[in-house]
Formats: sequence, structure tokens, C-alpha cells
Amino acid sequence: MRRTAILAATLAFSLALAGCDDTDSTTSPDADASRTTTSQAAGEMPDPGELAGMLVTAEALGEGWREQSPPDSAGVETPGVVPEEQQQSLPRIQFCDAASAESKQAAEELAWQAARIFVMELDEDPRNHQVFVQEFLLADDETTVDATYAALAQGIAACEGEETDYGDGVTGRSSLMPPTTLGTESVGVNDVVEEPSPRGPAIWDLRNVIAHDGPVLVSLQIGDVRVGQDVQPQIDDDVTQSIVAAADDAMQ
Repeated sequence: MRRTAILAATLAFSLALAGCDDTDSTTSPDADASRTTTSQAAGEMPDPGELAGMLVTAEALGEGWREQSPPDSAGVETPGVVPEEQQQSLPRIQFCDAASAESKQAAEELAWQAARIFVMELDEDPRNHQVFVQEFLLADDETTVDATYAALAQGIAACEGEETDYGDGVTGRSSLMPPTTLGTESVGVNDVVEEPSPRGPAIWDLRNVIAHDGPVLVSLQIGDVRVGQDVQPQIDDDVTQSIVAAADDAMQ
């Protein structure tokens, strides 16, 4: 997975999940088992418009964040809804070779129905530093969503701690994210890719939390992409937790 250029304007790129521990990174379903998503009755499947209403907002993320319109959004009747013909163009989850065929198939078949992109306003040149959040939601039969989440979590566990040499000085490594509270069960991975560049090392610090809540499946992607020795990161564990909490609140 080569990252040869700083983030494109669409912020849509493939995130290679390298995994994390299946036990320590999962929130307990018992801690919040009685909650339902938004105004939905328990087990009721929301339509894409209702899913869009569960997406986090720039205001909820806090000062410095602004929403960025996704590509091809003109003509979309409900902001946040992803037309079916555009679902395959969204970022894809790509597992390592150690993941099972079931996990890889679950990732390949994801069809996100609602999405929103945010960027943080920074003082640095955007060629040197970009910080973003991408949230994706889909709804399906609750049993299907449970099975999809389980397959994705298994894929993450299978790839835990993987270090990858992509060649030409490009390396990647993954680590377990601290447990987060998103939905009724969640798992998170921090994937860091480093590559040389004429302006100094380029670091792609990418965090992805996968969660489910009844009939809703969630992918929350947080990225801090920097080039050069003097560019300081804006995303740490505390900021990550606050973003996850905002997304969780939006779903309730």
C-alpha cells in the first residue's frame, strides 16, 4: 500500500487494516445493551435518510472542524446519504494475508449508505499536514450486521501487530487502540505508514474504529497525515476518544 502523495482533496483512500486484539479492544455489550439508535425502536432497521441523521457533525467534533463535501455529492437529496452507484467508490477495508477468507469477503461486501467527511483547520501548509475524520454507516438485518462485525473483528485480530515492508523505504505497522465506547461493541486499530519524501518523512497515522449497534454498522476513520520533521501531530488518544464519544452521542 503505497502512500505516494499527501491526502487528495476527496480524502477517500483505501485504509489497510493491520489489526488489533479481539478481546482487549472490544467494549462490553452488557455496558449499554439497552440503548437503541436514534429514535429507532429496538431492532428496527433505519433507512439511508435516517442513517444520515445519525452521522456526527462538525459542531459536535468541536472547534476547528469543518465538513467537506464528498465528491459527486451534487444532486443528493439528503446530505450524508451515499447513492448506491457511489458506494463502491468509498474507502475500502483491506486485510492482511493472515485474515480469513470470511473476513476479507465481509470487508469487500461493505456497502456504506451514509457518510460524512470532516477536516481540521490547521496553520500548516495542507501539503505538509492534514487531519480528517470520515464516518460511514450502513443498516441491515441485525443478525447480518452482527455476523459482519464478527468477521471484521476476526480479521483485525488475525492481523494484530503486523509490520509490513512495502519497499522503497515505505514501512507500515499496526497497534491496538485503547478500548472505545462506540455502539454496543467496538474494535479499533492504529495503522501507521511511513515513507521518505523530499521534504522529510511522511507519516500516515490512521485510526479506524469498527462498531455495531443493533442493525447499524459503523466505521469511524481518523487520520493525521504529516510531512517533515517539525510538523506536530494533532491526534492523540485523548482527541481520538473525544471524537469517538461525539460519534456515539450522534447515534443515540
